[in-house]
Amino acid sequence: MDASGLEAPIVSLAGAHTAEIMSCRFDPSGQNVAACSADRSVSLWRTYPPTTNYGHLTTLHKAPVLDLQWSLFAPLLYTASADGCLHYTNLTTRTRARRNARTAAS
Repeated sequence: MDASGLEAPIVSLAGAHTAEIMSCRFDPSGQNVAACSADRSVSLWRTYPPTTNYGHLTTLHKAPVLDLQWSLFAPLLYTASADGCLHYTNLTTRTRARRNARTAAS
């Protein structure tokens, strides 16, 4: 139980995005949560108190970020945007790679 007496924490993502949150996912450990938005950014949060925003990735995509997924095996976060781009970001080094999903399928 946390300080609120609930079995699970209450996480508020307020203030991190300037547009609609499109997707939100917990990491495999349940200790972190990531949210992506139509404002083209991704926010990273601690799940348990203090539920702080420890990262805001604002330059990943040039279009709204529609979905994201944590890697099960590495500190990677995969993101997909409305313009068909797929990125992955190493959250330890903050380096990223980009792949255009439209041309990758051909």
